[in-house]
Amino acid sequence: MRILFLCGAGFNARLRVRSLERMQHQVEVVPYDSLTPFREAVLMKWLRLPVGDLVDGLASRGLTRCPALSERYDLAFLNQPRILGPRCYGVLQSRSRHIVNYVNDDPFGLRHLPQWRLFLRTLPSNDLVAVSRDANVLEAMELGARRVLRVPFPADEELHRPIELTPEERQHWSSEVLFIGTHFPERGPFLRELIERGVPLTIRGAGWEDSTDWPLLRNHVVGGPVRGEDYVKAIRAAKISLGLLSKDNRDECTRRSMEIPAIGTLLCAERTREHRRLYEEGREAVFFDDARECAEQCLSLLTDDARRRAITEAGHQRFLRNGTTNRAMLERILSALNRNGSGGSEAARDAGLPPEHAGPDGP
Repeated sequence: MRILFLCGAGFNARLRVRSLERMQHQVEVVPYDSLTPFREAVLMKWLRLPVGDLVDGLASRGLTRCPALSERYDLAFLNQPRILGPRCYGVLQSRSRHIVNYVNDDPFGLRHLPQWRLFLRTLPSNDLVAVSRDANVLEAMELGARRVLRVPFPADEELHRPIELTPEERQHWSSEVLFIGTHFPERGPFLRELIERGVPLTIRGAGWEDSTDWPLLRNHVVGGPVRGEDYVKAIRAAKISLGLLSKDNRDECTRRSMEIPAIGTLLCAERTREHRRLYEEGREAVFFDDARECAEQCLSLLTDDARRRAITEAGHQRFLRNGTTNRAMLERILSALNRNGSGGSEAARDAGLPPEHAGPDGP
């Protein structure tokens, strides 16, 4: 299949491109940053104002001039599109047989709503919309999406694996309890309480100096964002890695819910229905409702190497059985598209993991 892949500068989008290439598809990548004189991050600030038609016009002009658009494609795959509006879709529909839109953020929630106005306007123009949250299925359909597929957050089948670390790498990246993630307002007080309860915590990520809890957190923040192999090494060298969620994004799990067990480290995450159907609680991962319970789980596991290693291995094996990878997700999207060529008027609803992936709570 010839695929036109439009995406931002994010690292995870490039992982999906590699997965498609390993599946023997011909992929032409068009970065959003190449479509206008302004970077996507700048346009995101513009979109807080009612200037969507202006942004759409700039991007559509860039598409018409893009060398890649001189060719025809079987599929235009739009990864997290926020600057593409109806005019852009008109250009893409003239050059591609189908359009698929994949979004793993929550465009229907409150956190980024102004920046997703163009996306919401274009929902009816897609042959398939793939979303990552149960709630988004009905929300997308109510806004005119013809077919909606709910897919799990993926880890990458090639990058996220239990690599062997050298002694030097283990010494550099080693931690007892690790959290990798960006500062959100609710995360500072949570991590502060872990520290106050004696959890030996290491934090990596962006924006933590903006936290009101920075005076206490600063001695635990050891670096900014980590990506690629460094991200894998940091998680692999931790005894326990935390899976915190974004309240504004209405998360019940995130990519880290898959990546941590995929890499071969114990997942300690917020207790949600989604986490409990991905992993058996207490045997394949550990869960918590608040900082007190999280601290108790971590401190107990750090004193019981045998139990910690058993949960770590069981969690990794469960991830392998679940098959929540980029490749599996992309195969599922392409298969759903092929089952109903042009999409038609009937919405296809898939509100969760397939039954064979269900945990003790069922699908």
